[in-house]
Amino acid sequence: MESLAHNNALVDGNKRIAWYATWVFLHMNGHPLDPGFDVDEAERFVLDVCQGALDMPKIAEQLPGFAK
Repeated sequence: MESLAHNNALVDGNKRIAWYATWVFLHMNGHPLDPGFDVDEAERFVLDVCQGALDMPKIAEQLPGFAK
């Protein structure tokens, strides 16, 4: 997620693809997203990752909160 968000792989949509790739990765590894996750909280999380406000340990700490 952090790498996709920071490296601007696409002209537009880097935050969306970073979130989606993370969702797919979690799902493939047996940790699907909780259907009731807070969309606003997820948006803040992705924006914080993209803006460099969260380092890898903080990302790893917060990410499980979105999974079942």
